[in-house]
Amino acid sequence: MTTEEAGPPGRRSWPLRTYVLGLVVVFVVAAAASVVYQRSAARSDARRSAIADAQFAARVAARDVAAAVDVVRSHIAVLAGNPGLVNVLDKPADCVLSFAGSGPFATGHLDVVVADGTVACSSLEGQGAYAGAPWLPGALSAPALSAPVLDPRTGKQVVVVSAPIAGRAAAVAMLDLEAVGPALAAGLGGRHRLSFLVTTAGADTVLARSIDPGRWVGAPVTDTRFATPAGDRDRLDLDGTPRLYGESTVEGLEWKVFAGASRSHALADAERLSNRQMLLTLLGVGVFLAVALVFYRRIARPIGQLSAGVRAATGVPKAAPIEVIGPAEVTRLVQDFNRLLQADAERSSLQERLHQAQRLESVGQLAGGVAHDFNNLLAIILNYAAFAASRSDDEQAKADIEQVIEAGHRAADLTKQLLIFARREAVQRRPVVLVDVVDSIATMLSRSLGEHINIVVRSRGDAPVFLADPGQVEQVLVNLAVNARDAMPSGGTLMIETGAVEVDEQYAASHPGLSPGRYAILTVSDTGEGIAPDVAAHVFEPFFTTKRPGQGTGLGLSTVYGIATEAGGTVTVYSEPGIGTTFRVYFPAVDQPAAEPANDAKPAAAARGNGETVLVVEDHPAMLKLICRILDANGYCTRAAAGPEAALRLAAEDDFDLLLTDLLMPDMSGPELAERIDAVRPGRPVLFMSGYGEELLGSQRMIPDGVPFLQKPFTEQTLLAKMEAMGVARSTPSNGNIEPLG
Repeated sequence: MTTEEAGPPGRRSWPLRTYVLGLVVVFVVAAAASVVYQRSAARSDARRSAIADAQFAARVAARDVAAAVDVVRSHIAVLAGNPGLVNVLDKPADCVLSFAGSGPFATGHLDVVVADGTVACSSLEGQGAYAGAPWLPGALSAPALSAPVLDPRTGKQVVVVSAPIAGRAAAVAMLDLEAVGPALAAGLGGRHRLSFLVTTAGADTVLARSIDPGRWVGAPVTDTRFATPAGDRDRLDLDGTPRLYGESTVEGLEWKVFAGASRSHALADAERLSNRQMLLTLLGVGVFLAVALVFYRRIARPIGQLSAGVRAATGVPKAAPIEVIGPAEVTRLVQDFNRLLQADAERSSLQERLHQAQRLESVGQLAGGVAHDFNNLLAIILNYAAFAASRSDDEQAKADIEQVIEAGHRAADLTKQLLIFARREAVQRRPVVLVDVVDSIATMLSRSLGEHINIVVRSRGDAPVFLADPGQVEQVLVNLAVNARDAMPSGGTLMIETGAVEVDEQYAASHPGLSPGRYAILTVSDTGEGIAPDVAAHVFEPFFTTKRPGQGTGLGLSTVYGIATEAGGTVTVYSEPGIGTTFRVYFPAVDQPAAEPANDAKPAAAARGNGETVLVVEDHPAMLKLICRILDANGYCTRAAAGPEAALRLAAEDDFDLLLTDLLMPDMSGPELAERIDAVRPGRPVLFMSGYGEELLGSQRMIPDGVPFLQKPFTEQTLLAKMEAMGVARSTPSNGNIEPLG
């Protein structure tokens, strides 16, 4: 065997049979240890369970005994305080008493005993007297309780509960102690068949016992095996039976209540379970030995054949082997796979990331191009619709045109979402406080999402300031909230949280788009249907939707992604089908104070022109015609050029006051045209217009920062306002008919 075949230099490779034999030995030893441990654990668990049950039963029994005695005391006090009972002492024949029992004291009787021990009235038939009873003097002077006491009328051990009657007699309850133990066992014995023992405070006399009560009630505990405990919980019963005890004290009486489970009975189930586990373990060992034999005979030779096949298939130069401790066959297989891994492992990952980036970039370029052309069409639709509305006296026609204008605005919003995803939307960044954005829009969400959605907002004030367009941040929250509502058709909870997070290098490495640093984080969670993993991988792609046709554009989450990345952050999604979905949007923090709220006052009407000449350059014929119509109708004189070459000819023929040109044209860009015209007509102001966003154009250095720019689609008032800002228009009232786009 060569070094290459055997493994890394300096390390010996053992045959597979050695490993199999070692594995068998380890498995057998582990199985034996498992049996011993399981047996011990089962006994320990059974013991703890029995003691816990006994302790619980002792507490309940002590509570029941105390409650029953309190009830009897109360009844005796009421009986002794009955004014009519004094008459009974003079006329005993008129007295009738009955005993109903209380709790575990199910049997006994009531007596009215006069000072000489005579029974004036009783619930027990027959005659009797308590002359010379040691408890009687105390019973005549104050409420008292004595136990255990031998009742001369029944010959049983009882608890004597008494209260004085006007100093002449006493109301007495004789509670039979023999019934207490069996009653406690019947009600609280449970699956461990607990036995009960009640003793006096010093645990020296038996008050009640569930086993053989006639023999033990009233008997001393001294000299019994119970008097010498083997431990706190494990001790012998009065008759020598090993039991596991729980103990409690009867409140107000200090009697001791012991509940005991037979130790042999408590551990019997554990023994049976241990025996079954041992049998299963032995069966498992047998199966493992059979599998190990099959593994050795059926796996070792195929591994060698697989290794040879892989070597022949790769055909790549020899790579440095990794260190592997294993059989010779596995070592050779690892060496061959190392060759493949070194050649292909990151390659696949990089290709997948590249394909994903290229796919999103291609879609973004397509979306931006479509939006650019669409903005021209929207400007034409909106303005001509406004023209028609202003010149119509038909109210129905005006209403119909307003519907067209409204649809145009919605289309403009859709185009804006496309530009956001493509990062081609003009934005106005300023310092933003996330809590303020959530507070400003939460009320609107509660009204618009529906009563079946429970909105919970948890805002933490430590969220840092970040740079973004506040309107776009609001759009992020609205899009995520609407997406959550659609995931909860039957209702649910929408949780909106704000806070701060510190992203370290390890977390940033596993989340593309994040760099180490501090972020403001917006978390939107729902209790909806959840998203399957294969669907979650595509949720940020534009036009991807799982909704039925007509129920969604597929741009909501792609817009969220575009806004987050445009702000320098990212968005992540975590979902479990049937449980819910959580989106987290990260915005990088900046060390700047929050900006003042934007002024929402309606802008003043733009001024009209006063005969100024405007050279309009637009390669879209309908758009060119529209711009000229607006300017001509508002006091300007326009010269229309359908492209750069026509504009150069017109500039050479006659002078003008301002150049208004499209930024992107087939033959020549707007800046290039402006430069060539400046050579002919120097110093003329230039206003660029485009369906692309100003920010993208500035980032690509198509126009310098601060150069006047008009975003398409624009309305009549927007165009006139921009002309006024250029300093071309004179101050006269405007006749604009259309409100600016939002």
